Amino acid sequence: MKIKKFLKTFLFLLNEKELIRIKKIFIFYFFTILLELISITSLVPLIGFIISPELTMTKVQTYISIDTLNYLNFKVIDTQSILISLCTFVIIAFGIKNLLLALIVRYRENFFAKLHVGLSQRVFKKYLEVNYKFFLKGNSSSIVRNLDREIPNLISLIKFFIDIVVDSIIILSISIVLISLNYKLYLSIICILILFSFFYIGYFKKIIKIAGAVRQEYQMRFLRVINETFGLLNYIKVEKLNTFFYKIFSNISDTLVKANLKRNLIVLLSKNLLEFILIIFLSSAIMFLYFDSKDLDYVQFQIGITLLCVIRLMPSFTRIVNSINSIKFISVSLKSIKEIQSIPLNFKFKEKYLSSKLEKISIKNIYFKFDKNKKFTLSNVSIDIESNDKICIVGETGSGKSTLLNLILGLVSPSSGKVLVNGDNYPLYLFNNMVSYVPQDILILESSIKNNIYFDKSVKDFKPTDLMSALSDSDLYSLVQSKKQKENFPLLENGKNISFGQKQRIGIARAIIGKSNILVLDEATSSLDEKTEKTIFNNLVNRYKKKMIICVTHRLSNLKYFNKAFKVENGKLLRIK
Repeated sequence: MKIKKFLKTFLFLLNEKELIRIKKIFIFYFFTILLELISITSLVPLIGFIISPELTMTKVQTYISIDTLNYLNFKVIDTQSILISLCTFVIIAFGIKNLLLALIVRYRENFFAKLHVGLSQRVFKKYLEVNYKFFLKGNSSSIVRNLDREIPNLISLIKFFIDIVVDSIIILSISIVLISLNYKLYLSIICILILFSFFYIGYFKKIIKIAGAVRQEYQMRFLRVINETFGLLNYIKVEKLNTFFYKIFSNISDTLVKANLKRNLIVLLSKNLLEFILIIFLSSAIMFLYFDSKDLDYVQFQIGITLLCVIRLMPSFTRIVNSINSIKFISVSLKSIKEIQSIPLNFKFKEKYLSSKLEKISIKNIYFKFDKNKKFTLSNVSIDIESNDKICIVGETGSGKSTLLNLILGLVSPSSGKVLVNGDNYPLYLFNNMVSYVPQDILILESSIKNNIYFDKSVKDFKPTDLMSALSDSDLYSLVQSKKQKENFPLLENGKNISFGQKQRIGIARAIIGKSNILVLDEATSSLDEKTEKTIFNNLVNRYKKKMIICVTHRLSNLKYFNKAFKVENGKLLRIK
């Protein structure tokens, strides 16, 4: 990914406050770079003193006046006092630098932790707000992967970019100081480090980019096979499919691990290879300096400074190389998150109240087809639903019944035509406390029956009789009474300790207690026996006469409970009652 493109995408994802905090991090690092220069420079006279104390003493006496020494409280200039002074200065310089660096690291990591939470919340909210049509063609495993893996990768991308900028400035600053001591030697070191970096990055560029794409794809497959396996565990056991799913999981995990392994090896090998190349260069430089100069003190000083140069610059070059390779490996994460943020919203999520009492929902000449289909799923559908109507919609599997419900609710937009609520062209589901919806698959929290019925609502807003009425109307009362904990009976993950029919009745009770104007049932009684289904429909129709009820069912015997009935057939809506 080009640096300009990376920055453009990166800036697109952050808000103003986050950008300001990143600027602060760079400013803080600027001060540490100054202290880095001071601390590195402080080592030069110390190395010179250790190699040649007499020469250092002569320079001190030459460049520092007696008045200055008296002011600094030095009575006698000797090697011991000079050594103590130099060591003290080095300790203070490195101490201040590392203390400031520790504070910056704390500030930086605190910022990235909050950024992680912020980005996760924004992406999660985006998924909640995006048009429902997106999920009809999407993949839940990719959504989980983006929230669980790609956002942390994006945080790492930002960290890598900061490391590249900071280490580049450190290298440039230190190089200016060191080149002034022996420009030939230090230019040679810098050239070797730069050439190695370009060669190493260029050689593995394609390999690591492909490995990154494989990692992202197989991370999604990895999550998908886990969801599929444990969601169908009873079927897998009965059909003896253990080996089949084990092989799928093994192949996916093996490919995923190999992709990550390539990245890890490339990152780890850079340090070892760079270290070996620099050892060869240093050995050659030492021999050259020794044979070229007869001044042993000079040679020792240059060797000491060279070692200092290599020890300090090598980690920075290694970090830059590894950061660039890591960015190439996980740059696909940036693309994924940007695509999510770029998904347009048909409507901004906002609670809205009807200006008057619900009177009618009008469907006007609706046509609908999915993006890649040439044929319309629904054609020229029109219907008026009055506030107290009890509507039943039947049809064969795949005829478009659920699609019609999604259009009425406003979860998807028609290709042409309108859905009007009291004449207002606004999605029905966005009206506050207007609709209670019961799908075929009921979401069950790992909590009590009571909490699963109240769900997001506060218990304080209801009377105890409200819960009892909901339990009675959904034919759940006997189930609750049979449990020792009554309505506080704990349900397991996805309601594994109750039947599908009991889960559907909890969904119906949840809808009833919401006291909304409209009740929408999408095959909400498909897992119930005829007796229980009859009891529930009788309760709903007779006790909620002023409530609009729209029901999708596959049982024609249920038509008797509704005052209007329609059949979806060949894309048309036919009235049959």
